[in-house]
Amino acid sequence: MEKLCPELTGLRLASFLPEKAAVIFTTAYAEHAVEAFNLEAADYLLKPINYERFLKSVKRVLQLQNNHPEQDKEAAKKGVSLRKNR
Repeated sequence: MEKLCPELTGLRLASFLPEKAAVIFTTAYAEHAVEAFNLEAADYLLKPINYERFLKSVKRVLQLQNNHPEQDKEAAKKGVSLRKNR
């Protein structure tokens, strides 16, 4: 993201998202993890990212969303969604 929009960090972007948005941070910088979790990050993965670990994070987010479909509807109203590839 930094290459596309250098003035906007992932943490700053996450601060603008709705409360229930599920964000999995992927970064090379461990020092921002506390701030990410203060923004209620779903997970914080350090590069190089292990594929199995990433899948575990995504599955956890999908499971939480499936357990709370009313939150998905509210997020969709605000223009936020997570799509499953079938």
